[in-house]
Amino acid sequence: MASQTAPRDFQHQPLIETLTNFYNLLAETCYIQTSDILLPPHGANFNPSLGATDGFSPSALTLLSQLPYLSEQCQTISLDGGSTNPLSYLTDPFPDEDGNLSRGSWPDARDPTCLGDEEMKLPEHMVAITLGNLYGTWLIYDLESRASPSILSQTF
Repeated sequence: MASQTAPRDFQHQPLIETLTNFYNLLAETCYIQTSDILLPPHGANFNPSLGATDGFSPSALTLLSQLPYLSEQCQTISLDGGSTNPLSYLTDPFPDEDGNLSRGSWPDARDPTCLGDEEMKLPEHMVAITLGNLYGTWLIYDLESRASPSILSQTF
């Protein structure tokens, strides 16, 4: 009999494979370098304690640790010709010259309105895949959708 965690991981496999295939397509079309695709395991660059501090659920943190990301050099590429950028939950594991650790995208990843309003933050079981700047689109993955996990698209 399969373990209880296997169905959960398999449930999110379509998202993981879709992102991986999309990033590989970007590399094949020379939009990015193959070396810009960062595949799991991410080691010290993925810091789940930052996500827990910002209110992500344990299941969201598990999923985020399994996603592919693009390198820091690619964080400003536009995925729609406008204002939609990939979001990375990876951080530099080493402190800066002042001894502070980078918080990366963690603090803003649950705040699509970028207003700091606690009531407008995404629930702990939703994770942003892209950052919608100005007129861009946030792709939000809902881990607790009743039928199956789903991507929600929202322009703010």
